[in-house]
Amino acid sequence: MADTRAELLRALALVYHRRDGQRGMADFSGREDVRRWIAGRPDDTRSRDARGLASRVSLRVWPLVARGLDRKSARYFAELTLAGVRANFLAWAAAKHPARADYIRAAASSASDAVYAASAAAAAADAASAFTAAASASSYAAAAAASTSTSAPASAAYAAAAASGSASASAGRAAVWQTVSADATALETLGAALSLIDIPLWGEWHSDGGRAGRLEPSDMSPAISREWARLQVELSKRAGENWRVWLDWYDAILKGRPPWPALNEKQREDLTIAIALVEDKFWNQGPTVANREVRRLIDEALVHALPGEDELPKQVPSAAQFVVGPDGSIGLVPPGPEDRLTDTPAVRYFYSECREKALDIKQLGPQILGEILGGRIDRFLSRAPEDFSQALERDIWSIGNNLRGVRNAHVAVKDRKDLDILGHPAKLDPGAGEALGDWVETFNQLAFADPKLLARDSLRPGPQERDRTREEIALATPLVQNAIRHAGVVRADAAEELNDQQAAAVGAGEDLPGKQQTDHARSTFANFLAEALLGVYRTIHSAPSLARGEGGFVSREYFSGIYKEAGKRTFDAALIGGATAVYFSPQIVDFVLSNLDQFQAYCAVAFEHAPGAAQILRWLELSVEK
Repeated sequence: MADTRAELLRALALVYHRRDGQRGMADFSGREDVRRWIAGRPDDTRSRDARGLASRVSLRVWPLVARGLDRKSARYFAELTLAGVRANFLAWAAAKHPARADYIRAAASSASDAVYAASAAAAAADAASAFTAAASASSYAAAAAASTSTSAPASAAYAAAAASGSASASAGRAAVWQTVSADATALETLGAALSLIDIPLWGEWHSDGGRAGRLEPSDMSPAISREWARLQVELSKRAGENWRVWLDWYDAILKGRPPWPALNEKQREDLTIAIALVEDKFWNQGPTVANREVRRLIDEALVHALPGEDELPKQVPSAAQFVVGPDGSIGLVPPGPEDRLTDTPAVRYFYSECREKALDIKQLGPQILGEILGGRIDRFLSRAPEDFSQALERDIWSIGNNLRGVRNAHVAVKDRKDLDILGHPAKLDPGAGEALGDWVETFNQLAFADPKLLARDSLRPGPQERDRTREEIALATPLVQNAIRHAGVVRADAAEELNDQQAAAVGAGEDLPGKQQTDHARSTFANFLAEALLGVYRTIHSAPSLARGEGGFVSREYFSGIYKEAGKRTFDAALIGGATAVYFSPQIVDFVLSNLDQFQAYCAVAFEHAPGAAQILRWLELSVEK
């Protein structure tokens, strides 16, 4: 969209690029000028051009709907503002999607009539002229969307000029006619090459001192800018009426940006038509009901814009499994029978032998064992309980494989006499090295006896996979550590597992056990981060509309700080009848948002096979109000 917008602005600059013999800008000063210009347009563009002009001129002065508001006219404020914004939306929708204009013609006609009726009621009560004139511009713009008549766009331009004139006298009227003239000249010069409805509502001509120059986006005129600020304040005061849906929409149109940025072009078009076709029964009940229905449609579209859960990365069974718990934090999945060692006499025997020999090694003491071997033996014993039935095969293999790596590193340097004086972290005390060798032989027999351990031993990562594994771990490590530090994201059991795997990966060598260990750490990190993304997905997908904001944006504050408990209570209330165990995880959303760039870099490498990962991060980037 940014490239398209820049291209359109460059194209518009051509309109103002005058040379001798070339036609300059159209010069409108009244409604009859516009009517004649529309009548002279080619048959195949007349309807589109009329709708585009009418919509843009009405949108420019819509903020004036609040001007002149006083005690006498305040009673009509909500009714007239709602009717006016509906008419403007329909006029914009017809101009934006001309191929579907016929679908909304009846709604546009109804909206035009509603604005006229509300404006007439306000006028009868002697409301301020800018109040009713701005509304009249909306009525005429909607009429242009509902009809192919040439009179409606000219009337909209005239009413818009009158509304602006109420704000800044004749200079305001001249400014409006100047913008209409510029739009018309752009259409006349560039024709089908210009999508007028997609560029900012206000622009400013910058001369280079000669006959050429450029058109650049600018802020709206000061008088209208003041009223726009006032309108936002006034509408924001009206609690429960959900005006944010329209304030956000208008702000996007004002800047030439697509509304609802998390949606793709087709989704935006479908949502536009859905809002345009909201039935009169909603609009007739006032802003609380009508805007709530509009917000429901926006929320529904945003949820459907999320990827399907089946498009998110899946956890692999070979590493630790993670799950979001009732408190919204991530912990380890409780182990099942499939996670235990195979219960055979041979496996039980070699498992017991490994425990006994590890205890014997520990008796050598820290001075003999050194920091590396002593730490690995302690870790093995902490994960190898005396009760065989409680041992987890992935833990036994991971730590046992790590001890294999310690022995291989020792064997590689044990005969180097120069290291007796210089020292080397891999060279063990001769007695400790011999005891470790005996332990590894016993562990190899255990791995051969248990089919699950044997299957892990059979994995042989290739050279390219090794490089990729290292890259993934380098990207994942800061995410994992930030998650552990982020309040409420990681439970103690998961933190211990993640820290163990990080330490094992750091200490892994270039031999086969080291490659296998690094690959196992990669899978553990990937499982954890996949569950974090799933927690984000389920929170956003299942959260009530309050979390996604009235204008289609997620409030960052909803997922952190003082809003966290309020959000959880709202979510809990939305889970009627005890839904399946899907837990609200605002702290996980906040963690992902805090590390969005790093997450995107990681997913581009580790989860390239699961497009939903990148999609949900992009959705967060576009939908969360910073």
